[in-house]
Amino acid sequence: MKQQELDLILIEHNKWLNNEGGSRANLRGADLSDANLRGADLRWADLSDANLRGADLRGADLRGANLRGADLRWANLRGADYKCDGVFHQITNIGSERGVLELYSCGQSGWLVRRGCFFGTKAEFLAKVKETHGENSHAVKYNGIIDLFCIDTKAQKQ
Repeated sequence: MKQQELDLILIEHNKWLNNEGGSRANLRGADLSDANLRGADLRWADLSDANLRGADLRGADLRGANLRGADLRWANLRGADYKCDGVFHQITNIGSERGVLELYSCGQSGWLVRRGCFFGTKAEFLAKVKETHGENSHAVKYNGIIDLFCIDTKAQKQ
């Protein structure tokens, strides 16, 4: 992929991250070998099966990015932030709007949740659910899903 094309995708991705339209970066299977991604905000980008050999990812924010199957040989990851451990769950047709619920494990740092325009921690999401839905059927479903999928790794080790 040419750097100019990649830069346009990153501009649209930044708009998406900031809830200003745009679209999530879908770089699944892309040839990004030797690409300049230094300092790029790639949170939640789909980089699965991408060829990132020799890519400059110094200082890139890779939190929540899907890197499953990506080739990172010789990639420079110095200073990159990729604290999430790759465990990802996506539940569709959920809530009053029948939308998508995305759950991202960040290991000992806990879970991150995206639902509609909401993005935050598991605790923040549960507080928002209580505020929005009280104890109705949607709240019961959201709480059940969180209990089922968002297992606390600290608790598992005890």
